[in-house]
Amino acid sequence: MSKKKIELTPTLDVDGILKSIAERYSNEDVNTIDGVKIDFENHWVHLRKSNTEPIIRIYTEASSQVEANKIADDMISEIKEIAKKNLYHSIKGIFLLHYLACLKRLCVQR
Repeated sequence: MSKKKIELTPTLDVDGILKSIAERYSNEDVNTIDGVKIDFENHWVHLRKSNTEPIIRIYTEASSQVEANKIADDMISEIKEIAKKNLYHSIKGIFLLHYLACLKRLCVQR
């Protein structure tokens, strides 16, 4: 069994990240009662958010410790990828709102 965690910034939508993971693995046996637990044929992964700090805990079980650690590390990489995409879309949205506000000011000035 492997127990790891990934620290996130407080501004990230942890629930959205967990939902994205659940959707990515919807073809597997996914349980969302207490975080996201994904049962694969030969191993499982359980992701839980902390209620007190901006982290996701990753628990994995596989046939060996090395495999369990690799599965956890792979899941951490996926979480980082999703967080990066979410951050990009947030920045893109903020930029668009700022751009529209500037356009509105220009139109009012004319």
